[in-house]
Amino acid sequence: MLKSIILFLIAGSMSFAIAQPSQLFLGVNEPITDNELVLHNSFPKKKLTKKTELKILVWNVFKFRLDNVFNDLNDFAKDNHILILQENHLTNKVVLNLMTNELSGLHHITAPSFLHKGYGTGVTISSKFKYDEAYSLRSTVTEPFVKTPKMSIYTYFDVAGLDQQLLVISVHGINFTSTKKFKIHMGQIFTEIGKHHGPVILAGDFNTHLPSRTKFFFKEANKYGLVHLKPEVDNRGFLKLDHILTRGFKPNSVVLRTDIISSDHPPIEAKLTFDYN
Repeated sequence: MLKSIILFLIAGSMSFAIAQPSQLFLGVNEPITDNELVLHNSFPKKKLTKKTELKILVWNVFKFRLDNVFNDLNDFAKDNHILILQENHLTNKVVLNLMTNELSGLHHITAPSFLHKGYGTGVTISSKFKYDEAYSLRSTVTEPFVKTPKMSIYTYFDVAGLDQQLLVISVHGINFTSTKKFKIHMGQIFTEIGKHHGPVILAGDFNTHLPSRTKFFFKEANKYGLVHLKPEVDNRGFLKLDHILTRGFKPNSVVLRTDIISSDHPPIEAKLTFDYN
């Protein structure tokens, strides 16, 4: 697996070389051929311990297209330690908003899967804790017509009082494809989890819109000791795309925020405690 190329984003401007596309991409999406990480904001100093009640949010932010999304995200940044985001679209406006107000207190790491209208779009992990290592993994399968892949990002955190690190993963699952291709993408992610023996938070928009996808996903997750954290009240009906799964945690609360309408996906908040003596 290729380790990511580390790039820095400063004051809303970013500069990096993109390989020339070797295949036709339709519309406004352009390929990125390397597993690239974009980092910005200074490292936070908050310490993660095994006694921490960890507060997390998972949210597909719909490329920040809708009104009030930054106000909502700042509120979530105030109340949570880790934000696990999908469809972050790193325009100058987005970057400036991520570096101001409550969001400026978090360290943001984004792994773009492709360029949308000239700006990287992908998955993000924003944290009040300093991470020890981070890398990204692009799906080996792509979505039809536009041929765009999906991305997952892996961050490792030291936990005072534990011998093992915490692994936090943000995922955007492959869409508009066969269940076979979905299994390939999820297999990439589960392979990485299989290399880690400590606590895990796996969260994101998995695009589990078919029963065959859902059945496979949760069956495989169970093999790796992952527990699905179901919201206490879930009125999403049949279409449940966003999930939080954990290993080595006890959930204190899991809340689906259907009151938030600044994206086409409702966010999920969870409060967790480490399940280690």
